[in-house]
Amino acid sequence: WAVGTIAYELMSEQGNPFYRSASTGAILRNTSYTDTDLPPLDDAVPPVISRLVHDLLARNPNQRPSAEVAATVCQLFLWAPTSWLNPLHTRALPSSSEILQWLLCLTTKVLCEGRLQGVTGARRTATEYQLIACFLQRAKLSIIRQALNWIHLR
Repeated sequence: WAVGTIAYELMSEQGNPFYRSASTGAILRNTSYTDTDLPPLDDAVPPVISRLVHDLLARNPNQRPSAEVAATVCQLFLWAPTSWLNPLHTRALPSSSEILQWLLCLTTKVLCEGRLQGVTGARRTATEYQLIACFLQRAKLSIIRQALNWIHLR
């Protein structure tokens, strides 16, 4: 839940809806708000991330994605094939074999290109390689499938 409020701080001009100055508008009370009370995030925020933040702030804790699934949704948004992320263009979720193949490709990319840091024309930064490596260290097929299901069911 706290991650959802921090996301509002980062991605909304209005700031955290649960903590605002008197000049920025009404404050939601964490004990009495409803899911429909949450203001929309800025238009620049991708729809999948906007839905994720909204779900992280669901009143009912059982309706919130786990921290692991939420982090995986964000990382899939950054690095997964775009066809996996658009339920309107994808008839079925990728198979376990396709996911494992993608993870292998991502690992190879980090191992090969990550060593070329400092070479002019590198497409990713050292920080991005570290983020991908962190994702790969904790990646579990079951969690990736849960995150993809979350993306496609919303």
